Amino acid sequence: MEEFLSISINFDNYLTFKFFSGFIFLLDLITFLPYLKRDFGKEYQLNSFIDTKLKAIIFGAVWFVSSLSLMLPMNNWIAPLILCIIFRFFYIHSRPTNLFRGGGAVGMFPAFIATSIFISELMINFNFSWLSISTFLNFMLFHVGVVTLCAGIYKLSSGYLKGEGLEYALYNHMWSYWGFYFKNKKLPPRFLIVITDYFIALNQLIIGVLMIIPETRDIGTIMLSFGFLILFLILKLGNLCLLVGVYSLLFIDYFKIYSISFREYYFFNVLDLAAIEGSLNPVYIFLATSYISIKLLHYAQFYFRLSLPIPTFLRYLIEKISFYAPILIWRVFSADIINFYIKVEEESKNGNRYRLNPDNFYNRNASNFFAKIRFFHVAESCVLSSIFLSVRYDKENFEEAKKKLLRYICTLDDQMIDNRNKLIFTYTKLLKKDGKIIYLDLESWIHVSGKIYRKVLNKQYSIYVNQSSFIRPLGKFGSYGKSN
Repeated sequence: MEEFLSISINFDNYLTFKFFSGFIFLLDLITFLPYLKRDFGKEYQLNSFIDTKLKAIIFGAVWFVSSLSLMLPMNNWIAPLILCIIFRFFYIHSRPTNLFRGGGAVGMFPAFIATSIFISELMINFNFSWLSISTFLNFMLFHVGVVTLCAGIYKLSSGYLKGEGLEYALYNHMWSYWGFYFKNKKLPPRFLIVITDYFIALNQLIIGVLMIIPETRDIGTIMLSFGFLILFLILKLGNLCLLVGVYSLLFIDYFKIYSISFREYYFFNVLDLAAIEGSLNPVYIFLATSYISIKLLHYAQFYFRLSLPIPTFLRYLIEKISFYAPILIWRVFSADIINFYIKVEEESKNGNRYRLNPDNFYNRNASNFFAKIRFFHVAESCVLSSIFLSVRYDKENFEEAKKKLLRYICTLDDQMIDNRNKLIFTYTKLLKKDGKIIYLDLESWIHVSGKIYRKVLNKQYSIYVNQSSFIRPLGKFGSYGKSN
């Protein structure tokens, strides 16, 4: 198993991979700095320990020092451990109550990479062989390959084969930097849209397969990295695109940050762990088998609605592993997620409306510069989409969605002219008609005096119609089983 997984990792380039991972973590912190207390504090995350500016400053300082440590020429497993704890707590553990739900892949990939670097550095510190470290890094890439394959499968089953795919994101300011530019522009010819959507979905399938097969893992990783680096210029995905891009550094020698080699850099002899290393084979086999088994179980539940006779304790264990690993159905940028956006408007007593999240991301009426550009950050797109998607997938979630929206409204004072004014959240659907994308307002959620009311604006279309027929209420969070 170890030999099967250990293919062509360039250890000299591992240093560069670690350097740029730390740099991107640092860049991510910089983008969050103006909103650190809100996004990582109790306003967005109820179970957060950050409830004062001082705690937010200390939290930011720890994140900064830890990220910087990854960029320095030193063996250090403490810094990635700290980052691993930070990212997993805020992006994964707190996801059910987090208003931006950990950002989905935007949050999961930092947690995943930090965990990978931590384990690698720990193995290096205890003088594990190059083969063992290579095996672990390849297992990490195997995981990314499965994620990519999963995302491709879902795209093919939820609209991309019908020419219902990424084009919605380009015309949607919640997910595209260029949404304001494409708005009211004609769509490309339908055959070109179909070909593009086919290519995107099939390309993910091919990349996923290439990354799963050890002998082609380097080709698949490089293709994935370059694809995401292109998306970085188009889509609002935070620093996810850059993080995926660094994977190629394990295989391609673009340049070296440090002139020393990996073996010189980590040259020491601490312990002879041959006995421990020999026990790793069963561990790798167990991890790979468990991963694949849980993934197949998810597919059986999600696509075929099969309820397998699994003992209660085992089902509980699977749900916990699925949540914390995380192992899930990846639905990134499928049509049912990107074919709508939320307009946030303030209405004064005389009936004048002011847009808080304009298409060009700049709210002129906000109190300061960072409040003006608040909706440029991908976290805000995640907040609004997740609140309204929860109701779209299950009408029974309205009361819970109202509670989350009220929490969110409490953070909008700096964007409003007068916080006593009425707030209107309008669900706007993107539809194709006469060679163009049209924008239909379907439903408004109106906030007045601490209460939220719903108003249907268009009876011809419903917000509850999903692009994917597979989406349905879940039995329990972290499970794809049938609803109770």
